[in-house]
Amino acid sequence: KFEEDRTYWKNHIDELRENDIKLVKNESGTFAGYRDIKIEFSEEETYTILSSANNRFQTHVNDLLLSALARAIHDLTGQNDVTVLMESHGRETLHKEIIIDRTVGWFTNEYPVLIHSGNSIEEALISNRDMREMIPNNGIGFGLLYGDESGHICSVEFNYLGQFDSGS
Repeated sequence: KFEEDRTYWKNHIDELRENDIKLVKNESGTFAGYRDIKIEFSEEETYTILSSANNRFQTHVNDLLLSALARAIHDLTGQNDVTVLMESHGRETLHKEIIIDRTVGWFTNEYPVLIHSGNSIEEALISNRDMREMIPNNGIGFGLLYGDESGHICSVEFNYLGQFDSGS
């Protein structure tokens, strides 16, 4: 089964390395004009994102957020494709014989993905959903194959921590 991971990453690593975000420096060599933006969603908006926004295209929350990120980066840089380092908690079920329900903490997993802005949010959603579904074993093979030897692949990192229950 690991051969699927090896083949996937071998076929995609060069394209991933070539599509880092391309920010333009000004005359003084800095990235003036760029700034951090903090966006907070209302309770109603959050509910819509977590419950019904994914229904039309059978997407996940990550697909929605990555597509919005791809569209924002396109608006900023003009790039249609950009590589993003995904971070996940690593607690996905990958093998039925590995029981992780009695463990504590996360098994952090990082792997690069190439997100697409598309010509519309719908196109971006479908493209990014399909890309995510093609990655074998939720990307865990990337770390096993490349680890710290992967070198710099991308400057943008993405980590959706999931839904937290405020009542617990």
